[in-house]
Amino acid sequence: MGTFYKAVFALLIAVALGFWLLQKNEKAREETAIVGLSELMNVRPSPPAAPVEPVQKDFLRSLAYVKEHALPLKTKGLDEVTTGGPDDLIHKALDRIEMPAVIRGLTDTSFQEAYNTCERMGIFENPANLATMADGLPPTIMRGTFAGQQARVGFRLSPILSIEVKNHPANFVIVPAPLWSLQGDEWNVGQEAVARRFADAKLISPNGWAKIQDAISASNAGK
Repeated sequence: MGTFYKAVFALLIAVALGFWLLQKNEKAREETAIVGLSELMNVRPSPPAAPVEPVQKDFLRSLAYVKEHALPLKTKGLDEVTTGGPDDLIHKALDRIEMPAVIRGLTDTSFQEAYNTCERMGIFENPANLATMADGLPPTIMRGTFAGQQARVGFRLSPILSIEVKNHPANFVIVPAPLWSLQGDEWNVGQEAVARRFADAKLISPNGWAKIQDAISASNAGK
């Protein structure tokens, strides 16, 4: 009997140790992914006159990185707290970057919505797209009306309407290439709401917001 209980005890210790090592390795993997993504995300202030392409390339690279490094979704605890998944990785990576909370929230939303758009378009279904995005280049849409077309990094608020947010990821969206070219200089209710959010977050200066309000008034007067 003594030998039997010793064997059972040893087995329990081995199982507990294995579980602890698994948890430790998972934590280390998550930490590596968080640090890697936070270093890749290009959310540093950039002069409006600077070219937008480098920031857009980093945006695409970040989305591909999330797809390849997000941990599986997992629910634990009595409160059923969900961890893992792309949203969790994006959120934790942005938490490592120093910026005002309101800008972090807008940037978080932008990355998460762009990631979900890529999923809906089937972009991540093609491994070649991940390699393309890792190079900062536009991927190919695999599903839906625009299948076969490129997906481009577009803008919530067109630079024609406000150049101040041209280079910030909070202003980025993923759109089919044919729609990318349609972003113009006309104000509408949606554009005005986006501009107001950016102004409240101080991504648009008071002077820039005043010019936007004048432009909106002029646009409304001409209708």
